[in-house]
Amino acid sequence: MIKQKPLFILAFILLFSGCASVVSIQVVDSDGKPIDELKLELQNNEGNTIAIAAPEGGGIYKISKNDISSDSFFVAIKSTDEYFPLEERLSTSDKSNKLKLEDRMTAIVGYVLSDTEDTTPLGNCRVSTLPETIEATTDNTGKFLLKSEQFEEIEYTVFISKTDYMEGSTTFTPHNNEVDTLYQTIFLKPILKEEINIEGKGITVPIGADE
Repeated sequence: MIKQKPLFILAFILLFSGCASVVSIQVVDSDGKPIDELKLELQNNEGNTIAIAAPEGGGIYKISKNDISSDSFFVAIKSTDEYFPLEERLSTSDKSNKLKLEDRMTAIVGYVLSDTEDTTPLGNCRVSTLPETIEATTDNTGKFLLKSEQFEEIEYTVFISKTDYMEGSTTFTPHNNEVDTLYQTIFLKPILKEEINIEGKGITVPIGADE
């Protein structure tokens, strides 16, 4: 029994090291359902494919750590008839690497900034279109995503509004089943206020309100 103990320890070490020598990635759709039969590529910093992840079922794909030269790595999934492509940097230290694929649909991405010296990103802006399709809200980076099956390949006007800012707008023409990014950032001007005195009382009135 004493002679068998080192063999048992060696087998345990090999088993443990084998489990720790791969990085697992789960791929799901927008509803959180696992997606199998995808080609998940491991890429270097130049965008060249250096390995293909092995599918394990249940949306799980595994990459050998021997193919990863640093603590982080790029993975890429090419577009399919159902999903948009995805490229993302992941970390080998993360216990749970999960990628969510967006259903293929016509969409537009844009950014909203404050028309001031520091050009601060504006979050919580209301974004709408004419003709009417769908509404969205900017995140804390000023980014918005308009995604709708209602889009046609015609010109739309996008309106952006936010409290204490003048409304902004721009135009775009979507392309079927593609994600287009607006080339021009949308800037919103803050509504400047001035204080006037009426019968000795200070009242703040937005500039232009007396016109």
